[in-house]
Amino acid sequence: MTFYDLCRNYRLYSTNKRDAWCALFTDDELQILEYIEDLKIYFKNGHGHPINGLLGASALKDLYVNFQAATSSDHKSFVGYFSHGTMIDMIYTAMGLYYDYPGISGMERIKNRKWRTSFLTPFAANFVAVLHRCRKVSRYSYRIQFFLNEKELHLCDGRVCSWNSFKEKFEQFANASIEFCDELTDFYYV
Repeated sequence: MTFYDLCRNYRLYSTNKRDAWCALFTDDELQILEYIEDLKIYFKNGHGHPINGLLGASALKDLYVNFQAATSSDHKSFVGYFSHGTMIDMIYTAMGLYYDYPGISGMERIKNRKWRTSFLTPFAANFVAVLHRCRKVSRYSYRIQFFLNEKELHLCDGRVCSWNSFKEKFEQFANASIEFCDELTDFYYV
């Protein structure tokens, strides 16, 4: 995997040229290695283990609570969090994004899978939620817009979510907690 990582790092700088590390692999071998990496992260950070969604839900709880507080006051605020790609994968998992059915496994390589870390959490990733406050005569209405790696992510019917649509999707995280040790007794760890 070290040579594969060297190849991937080189391809960050030049997608047209083939260097010595990438020359070690055929295109099919690179796709196989990518699948192995996706499979590893799927179980470590993604839908492959239930704890990952529980951990991601705690970050989404904070998002929901902060947006709810912002809608109940005239105070303008900015809340930013910075994290490793691991947490971003867990947020995807909690939201049910990029879920493959049936789940990916080592039994066969699924070429058209949704869980592709090369696109979702490449060397760096970001998930942004923007709360827009729109003035309507004597009151405000709110719209929420999401971005994944600087590209719009459409979680609702259109480009933005209404406040009610946002609540419908994110209210489930309002009671998220990291106090779930008792719930994990049925999980098997490798």
